[in-house]
Amino acid sequence: MQVSEPEAVVFVPSRDGLSLESKDRIAKIVVEDGMGQFERPVVLWTAGKDSTLTLWYVRSVCKEMGVPCPPILFIDHGTHFDETWRLFDEVVKDWGLESIIARNDDILGFRPAPGAPIRVKDLSQENQSEVMRTGFRERTFPYALGNLVANHLLKTVPMNAAFRKHGFDCAFTGIRWDEDDARSRERFVSPRADPPHVRVHPILHFTEREVWTETLRLGLPRHPLYDRGYRSFDGKYDSRRVGDTPAWEQDFDSIPERMGRAQDKEQIMHRLRELGYM
Repeated sequence: MQVSEPEAVVFVPSRDGLSLESKDRIAKIVVEDGMGQFERPVVLWTAGKDSTLTLWYVRSVCKEMGVPCPPILFIDHGTHFDETWRLFDEVVKDWGLESIIARNDDILGFRPAPGAPIRVKDLSQENQSEVMRTGFRERTFPYALGNLVANHLLKTVPMNAAFRKHGFDCAFTGIRWDEDDARSRERFVSPRADPPHVRVHPILHFTEREVWTETLRLGLPRHPLYDRGYRSFDGKYDSRRVGDTPAWEQDFDSIPERMGRAQDKEQIMHRLRELGYM
């Protein structure tokens, strides 16, 4: 697990006029509000910098409130980097977290090779119904996170199943307004209907640079891929590094944050969110 040495940081106004110190207070207020309103919260954790900072806020606020930290929900889509699993194990152990792993065993049970075709008719009735929801009408789809059907079945479907199974009524996420256009109109508290729950986004107002400033200042655990030039990552077959320097040293203005992700997925992000994605 990569752990940053805490750094001395001077709080300066960001482009929207708020200092990072003010944004820090807002994030804590959002968490406090969520913890106070809901009975069964959960933290959606991906091993990325944003969800790790979100988890730190939730854990810190819970300590101040004298209440247990909610469990983390991690989605196993079958193509995580080995480093992701190592970080998962270390963070759960070091931070004393309850963890839940959600996965779609109906698909992963086939042990498909990357990009291999999956036949819709071989899926369970529930998954076939979810395929229909996406509007897909072909016989096969590829096992790839950049594909709408595969991404929906591998991520959103098991996530929603976990919500139903455990009765979660609130999910803390690490999404941000500046991350991509599909998330730019999100609200701090966002109700969802199926299954009924509320998404709470404590760092929605942070920029990528501010997330890194806080990550380094607080000495938070970080995924080793960031040190190797990845700005963002998901599955090991759908992610690539975008530079030779660590993520926090790259040119944020010239290089899009999610440039290293499968661009097919970025193009379908709006539809994925309509179907329930983060």
